[in-house]
Amino acid sequence: MSYLCEIPLQLLNLYAAAANRWRGCDWKTEFGPARLNLANLRSVQLHLLVSATAGQESQNWADAESWLQQVEKDAHRAEDAAYRATRQFVAGDLRGAVASINEACELEAKYHAELIWAPLRDYLRREVEKSRHH
Repeated sequence: MSYLCEIPLQLLNLYAAAANRWRGCDWKTEFGPARLNLANLRSVQLHLLVSATAGQESQNWADAESWLQQVEKDAHRAEDAAYRATRQFVAGDLRGAVASINEACELEAKYHAELIWAPLRDYLRREVEKSRHH
């Protein structure tokens, strides 16, 4: 038995539009005393720079690597929470869906002013509001 026909197309589209868009630092930075621009770099790349440099330069890259690892972890956790929200919504757990999408947005808000998960959050909140009036 397939439940795909019961999943709102708008829900699928909103999730798909945001999924895989935020993976790490995707904005210009001036990180640390060396004012490193980490935009679009991954922590694994910085790990190579830590190994390839020495002294203070190596330490600067190590600090940046640690910070990027946290950004990447939060991006992954936010996407997991958004995915969980869509599953909860489809399962009829509207309260859980809103809590999960709020978690995704809170994680992302530490880094982005304009949240990629906000359209999905707004949709879920509207749907919950509609369900209260029925």
